Amino acid sequence: MLLSPKKLLKSLGYVLSGSVFTMALSLGITILLAQMLEPAALGILMTAEAFIEIFNFFFYFGFNNAILRMASTDPDGFDQGLNKAIGNAFVIKTVMILPLFAIILAIAKFSFQNEEIFELAFIYMFIYMLESFAGLFGIARRALGQFKLISGIQVINKLLRIATIFLVLSYWGTVKALVYAFLIEKLIRLIISAATTLRFIKPRIERSQLKEMFKNCIGYAFADPLQGIQNKIDRLMLNSLIGPVAVAMYAVPAKFNRAIQIFMKTASSVFNPNLHNSRANDYDYYKEMVSKLFKYSCLIAAVGFIGIYYYAEPTLELFFGEKYIESLNIAKYFAFISAISILENTSELVIISQAAHRLRMFYKTTSIVLNIGLNFFLIPAFGLMGAIYATIVANAVRLLIKVIYTHKYTNFGTMLAFVLIPFTLASFVPIYVLLPIYVIFIAFSGLLRFDDLKYLLDIILKRKSNEKN
Repeated sequence: MLLSPKKLLKSLGYVLSGSVFTMALSLGITILLAQMLEPAALGILMTAEAFIEIFNFFFYFGFNNAILRMASTDPDGFDQGLNKAIGNAFVIKTVMILPLFAIILAIAKFSFQNEEIFELAFIYMFIYMLESFAGLFGIARRALGQFKLISGIQVINKLLRIATIFLVLSYWGTVKALVYAFLIEKLIRLIISAATTLRFIKPRIERSQLKEMFKNCIGYAFADPLQGIQNKIDRLMLNSLIGPVAVAMYAVPAKFNRAIQIFMKTASSVFNPNLHNSRANDYDYYKEMVSKLFKYSCLIAAVGFIGIYYYAEPTLELFFGEKYIESLNIAKYFAFISAISILENTSELVIISQAAHRLRMFYKTTSIVLNIGLNFFLIPAFGLMGAIYATIVANAVRLLIKVIYTHKYTNFGTMLAFVLIPFTLASFVPIYVLLPIYVIFIAFSGLLRFDDLKYLLDIILKRKSNEKN
């Protein structure tokens, strides 16, 4: 189902406004946890969570892109194809649950000598199972363009999480009670997600397509969760090499970075159905959309970098204070990680739309292996900063591979033009000097042209299709 340009822009507005509010609530959750828990307890909680998230391969199994791809190519049309794809996805996911639990428990028992971390990981296993089932309904909502509903559900989920944390820690005060409460909360969220989505879809099982669905899922599944795994490796290695307090100190600023990544991923998800369809049916529109996305992603990455680099430390100090003093010292360096994650987002969308599974496996595996190797050397030498250095290098290598592969649609020179000034000058000049320099450069460089604004206006007025005809 190809969204019209006007609906695409309207949907993007819903998603961005909802994501901004959701991101603010996510940061509020991090602040609340840090204020109500000691660093050691927070570190234990986040270590258990990071361990379970490593198994995203099993929980999410490439369903997002596999469902969109199958629905877009179904001979009975998009809506009927979506019903079949969602129904088959539920079958595949249900069959995988028992093997998944057996693998997780065996590895957790072998990995953790801390009994509390093992118990929390056991509970988180069920939490992520419920969340992954709810995620199938979320995929259906995105595919149907129900972005207003998506934004509303996201906000409700975050508010429910804040209420859960406050009530449980106020009355019981233990991380185990908190995680059990998360389990109940996830069950409620699954019910809400199902009730709101089954108004729009009628899932059904199409046995003849199960095999094809499984093959598509495998193609995406091996690559989809790998970046999430890398985001958790730092926590697990810090816990192993230093201890849970180091995990908490690292995770506090990392959560802010993760909020930005989720915001960008959620916003870009609006374009997924159009990219899958336009690549096959309107290649010129596909190339134009990708080019504009990349250019503005570069600008957002540069502006975001400046804001995080200069204001992350005072912001964290305001909310967390002396208890997390080590977090304050490393906060601004996450600006590089955030910027890279934004820069690589457009290339990732292109590669996903092309179903280039082997390439995704290659650059994500390369990034993970490089990150692990660097962590072994840099964490003992530099502590928390070692984990940041390792992540920056690994992510930069992944970005370079992506941009080289997608050079037909993205431009390496454009990326450098947007980010070179803030990346090189931020360490040497104050923000009131850097910002005027950057604004003057953008204004006179010709990087942002009138044609870009005209393109956006054409989308709003639906003139795009008329011009092509």
